[in-house]
Amino acid sequence: MPDILYIGGWPELHARESLDPKKFLDDYINSYVEKDIVLAAGIQKSREFLKFVRLLAGRVGELLDFSNLGNEVDVDAKTIKEWVSILERMHIIALVMPYSTNLSSRLIKSPKVYFIDTGLACRLQGWTSAGPILTSPQQGHLFENLVFSEIYKLNLNDQLGWQIYHWRTRDGEEIDFLIDRGPERPLLFVEAKVSRPKRAGDLTHHLNAYREVKKVFKNKFPDLIYCHQDGEQVLANQVPIAFLKKWMCSS
Repeated sequence: MPDILYIGGWPELHARESLDPKKFLDDYINSYVEKDIVLAAGIQKSREFLKFVRLLAGRVGELLDFSNLGNEVDVDAKTIKEWVSILERMHIIALVMPYSTNLSSRLIKSPKVYFIDTGLACRLQGWTSAGPILTSPQQGHLFENLVFSEIYKLNLNDQLGWQIYHWRTRDGEEIDFLIDRGPERPLLFVEAKVSRPKRAGDLTHHLNAYREVKKVFKNKFPDLIYCHQDGEQVLANQVPIAFLKKWMCSS
């Protein structure tokens, strides 16, 4: 699992073991992010922009705070919003919006940010190899980003038209993803966890205790799964990351 986090989905790195992932990703950052994007978008503050991109990589899976990022980069929030929009258009990042409902006033409205490729996020965070990620505080967020990437690519490549949201309330209820797979299939909660849950019913128990989930969905909760890194088979609502795409297409 740490290899796929560090290498990401770059076909060249998977097809040619002789390539050095660090050099490959550094070249991509130097040529595309630092030069092509800056020139194509007419960005004047290139040094601040690169600092912004690296800070953003350290915030994968977190709520996006434009003002906070602006303060750290020493630009205004409007500029941060423009730069976020540029990275979206260039398919570097994606924003996951909160689930919207008129039934709840407790849902947090801020988007969460993810990089389309975890390898790029890892290199921008400063990782030079896969192993140390396993003991890093960033491991959980990077794995969450990997789960998002798998869902995002499946949705895009197969033109499924799914809508991907996150669920978080001011009272502390939080589920990583809520996926609307269309009117003929039930909504799906996806919780990304590095380790397999000890009990298959853990998340179901949490949902029953979530007041806003009960308020919005009443007695018809979305389907739910844990996506984790281990295992070679799907057990109950626990789905290894290697089987996530197949499970989502068949369920």
